[in-house]
Amino acid sequence: ICFPVTISGEGRAVKNDPALFALAMCAGLGNEETRKYALQNLSKVARIGTHLFHFAEYVQQFRGWGHGLRKAIANWYTEKTPRDVAFQLVKYQGRDGWSNKDLIKLSHPTPNNVDSSRAFLWAIDKLGMKRHDYVENGKNKVRWEFDQNLFDAEMMQAKEVLPLIYAFEQMKKETNENRILDLVKTYRMPLEAIPTEKQTKAVLEEALPNLGLTAWFIIVTGK
Repeated sequence: ICFPVTISGEGRAVKNDPALFALAMCAGLGNEETRKYALQNLSKVARIGTHLFHFAEYVQQFRGWGHGLRKAIANWYTEKTPRDVAFQLVKYQGRDGWSNKDLIKLSHPTPNNVDSSRAFLWAIDKLGMKRHDYVENGKNKVRWEFDQNLFDAEMMQAKEVLPLIYAFEQMKKETNENRILDLVKTYRMPLEAIPTEKQTKAVLEEALPNLGLTAWFIIVTGK
């Protein structure tokens, strides 16, 4: 029905972008059966966050953000385990003008458990937000404010199930190189989770075993 699913899924293409573009065309220009099939099989072609961002950029050329597309994007996030979705959220934070925050806000995924809920809230900068109810001009209103203590408590809860999110937050505020090296080693942090200013020679060497093929190519060729 939609050949990109087969071509990409079987690894028969040199690059995945053409398959993502073709899938977007199927999802937007195909008949009802083809559109449904394309969206139901999104994760078979968009296997990582970067693919999902590419697809989001392509698909809006062919259709609007209706219920079917939003549901497909939401399913891409919710079908993953909390640990896997945390990896995607940290390693692939944005591309092509899209971010996980954008897509989660658009698709409104319904988490299957408290850990996935915590990961989604973190991605949209809502983790650690505390609700305040008040009355103004006789009307009940709600205000949300960031609470550092609540955020820190949520991070401690996330340490075991969402380790990469926990490590990423620790990395952002860490300045001691030895502790940075320990975070990289303990949590097998990908290069994308390490701020550029903290990528010293020693840190890069520690991160080498965690690199994907693309990152290896960039380091070796400088391109």
